[in-house]
Amino acid sequence: WATAISTLTVPLAHAGDLTISDARTEPVDTSTGDGNGPGTIVIDSTGSVALGASAGSGQSAVTVNSDHTISNGGSITNIGDSATGILVDLTALDPDTGTASARNVISTVTNTGQVGVGNTAADNVDTALFNAGIRVNGLGTYTGNIVNAGTGAIGVDGNSSYGIAIQSDMVGDITNSGLIQVGGKSAFGIMTTGEITGNLVTGGSITAANHQGTGVYIGGGLNGTYTHAGFINVGS
Repeated sequence: WATAISTLTVPLAHAGDLTISDARTEPVDTSTGDGNGPGTIVIDSTGSVALGASAGSGQSAVTVNSDHTISNGGSITNIGDSATGILVDLTALDPDTGTASARNVISTVTNTGQVGVGNTAADNVDTALFNAGIRVNGLGTYTGNIVNAGTGAIGVDGNSSYGIAIQSDMVGDITNSGLIQVGGKSAFGIMTTGEITGNLVTGGSITAANHQGTGVYIGGGLNGTYTHAGFINVGS
């Protein structure tokens, strides 16, 4: 009996689960997983996903587009314009007609590593637009949590850019216990325009020190509580 119980309680990896322990230069997504079907994505401390300017513009390095989780303990970078580090994609496109429809996703996004979007070496702090470290966007509803843990760091460059952007309805909690730093003008540390049914907790540090920077903006409603116990530094 002991052997049977032990076997039942050990977490099992599914066929499509993807663990990244090396350096990748192509985007990954949960619906593809490891190539054998949908699965969770884990980027461990030695792993990375890095997109260059041409591959990353208008794209995401890591995409959640199925009911599977993403955990980043390594490095995600995307130096394109209108680029995203981690995207929760809530819009499904019909492959035949191109018709868009709502895709509801159940997941959890956890960052304990580094997410960097934009390229200060290319002087796009003030030229690139609408970059985001973690973005939830689309016609559907996201159910799950967004966590930037104590060891997590999100750095984003570009005007009107975001550390965390929730642009669709969400049922779950948003927690920052780590570092969020955004450059460029009119940038947001955390910005929500979708309706949030859950709690928002801002510990750690949020910096949006350029002109018209905003630490936290709640624009779509919050059916829960907002607790601030950290540091926010914004520009003029």
